[in-house]
Amino acid sequence: MAMNDKEKREKFGINMAAVEVTRVFKKPLEHFQGKGMDAFAWVLVNDDTSEVIHANIYNGKVGRKWKPRILGLDTDKLQKKLKTYVPADIADCSVAIPAGLVIEIDPALDLPADESIEEPQVEAEAETEVEAADDVESPNS
Repeated sequence: MAMNDKEKREKFGINMAAVEVTRVFKKPLEHFQGKGMDAFAWVLVNDDTSEVIHANIYNGKVGRKWKPRILGLDTDKLQKKLKTYVPADIADCSVAIPAGLVIEIDPALDLPADESIEEPQVEAEAETEVEAADDVESPNS
């Protein structure tokens, strides 16, 4: 099910789209987790573009006003920052996708079926053998 603009804005912020990353790191925001929220601070890194983005995510959303602030990949500063973070799977971060991955096809698009996919030829070959057997004259004829 496709998200409407309001849902995209709530989940992804102003850009309304996931951030492409090559690796992610997280740490719990214990104050909010103590209040029953699923809250983590994330560091999103894209090594391909040398970008670093920080995001606090609460219950899977960054909020409608969040705008990714892209920082340069200064490895010394990043290593110091990451001392309190742990590596995580990109799939665990609700606002990130693997770099280069294309997602979300609008289901409203009426795409034609892919006619280049051929049906298995097993039945057609069997029919051909039967037809060939019919063409052979019987020795009793």
